[in-house]
Amino acid sequence: MKNSAGTYIIYSLSGSISITATAKGGGGTLIASQAFTGVIRVVKLSEAGHESLLDAHVDTYPTSVATSYSFAGDGSTLTFTWAVKGTPNDLLMLTWPHHR
Repeated sequence: MKNSAGTYIIYSLSGSISITATAKGGGGTLIASQAFTGVIRVVKLSEAGHESLLDAHVDTYPTSVATSYSFAGDGSTLTFTWAVKGTPNDLLMLTWPHHR
């Protein structure tokens, strides 16, 4: 799906589904052709070259997260431990510079 906000890829991991997109002002609506139960993943495609990487990792996604903290002197560490469906080493997650 491509609109003025960019190109988005919608993955259905639980069978095929037909989705219609409508644009309204600065936003829009996605409407499925029927009720759906399962996993849908949506990603904004920043660069066309990333599509094959996203395709290769789409079947691995987080289902929950646990966090832990530790402090030492003036520093601290925040650790995220993800529960994952699929292959844990294939999990792709967005991070901003302050997360690293």
